[in-house]
Amino acid sequence: MAFQTRREFMKTSSLVAASVPLRIAQEPSPTSPRKYRACEIGQRGDHGHMGGAFAEFPNVAVVAVANPDEKGRLQHARTVKASRTYADYREMLQKEKPDFVVIGPNRPTGLPVGRLEMIQAAAEAGTHVLVDKPHARSLEEADQMIALAEKHKIKGVTYNPVRVAPAVVHLKKLVDEGLIGDLLEIQVRGVEHLLHMGWHCIYLLRYFAGEPLWCSASVTQRGKEITAKDGRVDGWGLAAGDSIHASYAFAGGVQGHFVWQVRGPYQMTLYGSKGVVHFLITDDPAIYHFADPDWAPGKKSGAEWQRVEAPKNVQTGWRANVKRLAEELIRAVETDGQSAASLYEARGILEMLLAVYTSHLQGSRVSFPLKDRGHPLGALR
Repeated sequence: MAFQTRREFMKTSSLVAASVPLRIAQEPSPTSPRKYRACEIGQRGDHGHMGGAFAEFPNVAVVAVANPDEKGRLQHARTVKASRTYADYREMLQKEKPDFVVIGPNRPTGLPVGRLEMIQAAAEAGTHVLVDKPHARSLEEADQMIALAEKHKIKGVTYNPVRVAPAVVHLKKLVDEGLIGDLLEIQVRGVEHLLHMGWHCIYLLRYFAGEPLWCSASVTQRGKEITAKDGRVDGWGLAAGDSIHASYAFAGGVQGHFVWQVRGPYQMTLYGSKGVVHFLITDDPAIYHFADPDWAPGKKSGAEWQRVEAPKNVQTGWRANVKRLAEELIRAVETDGQSAASLYEARGILEMLLAVYTSHLQGSRVSFPLKDRGHPLGALR
């Protein structure tokens, strides 16, 4: 896909955002009367959190499982009640020609297995994809995935579970209605692997703040600034550093701050002109509100932290969120729209993460969209 200008980037982003309706936290809508067939692709015997995403849908038959590990393949097939198994996912897609395919996780050990080849095979079979994150190893790959989806008219949804958690969707509605006044600043803190766990921080930042304008960041390893030579290959691509500090600017003067370290709390805080909201990033977060424009306890306001009531009578937890993502894919297919976790959104998330390395290595802030679509740490090996 050709590089986008800023005008094209913002136009595409606004069109995608406009196609995603604001959904009030509630039970997933009734399943479609249409009948579908689904397959799953795993690696090293593992199918990850999204394994069995369609298993509970009465209108979706899980017909086959592909995994090069025979033991894991047979075990998962029994779990999802798939009647056929394959060692090669390409053979499965060619023979089964399913409506949907679930592409499971990469793992941090060994060389990365590219998702681009899997999504290309799915697109050529006319199969819509539900794919774990990070879906791509570079922006060049993410661009190619979107080009394939557009060419073959397929839809894609990535693993953004907290984005569809009822408590978070409900909070977004409250913030839009003025719970904390005008949104001024957002802080997110991630742990473990940047492209793996940092992914959740960034899609939440995008959910509340929108598309970023620029990024300024620094990356260190044991207190020393990294260079491109420090890039290391793992199951999610290229990575470097053990501590990251990044600032993002958004429209309307909103500032976003992203701190990532190997260890520490995993959380998000939104600051507004009338108060603060805080929660730990989990599949079913407990959200707290502090109604003080000074953002600090004291005698002036007498405010105290209060629990934000979550929606009642809804399913919560990671399994329920996976089901919601599967419904997002069905809805996108049936309405010819884009989901809240589309391939366009996934590219935006990856771009914000890789901008951290780009900004650090250039020693200056960088604007979106990034001009260089390769990985900032070097060619994928």
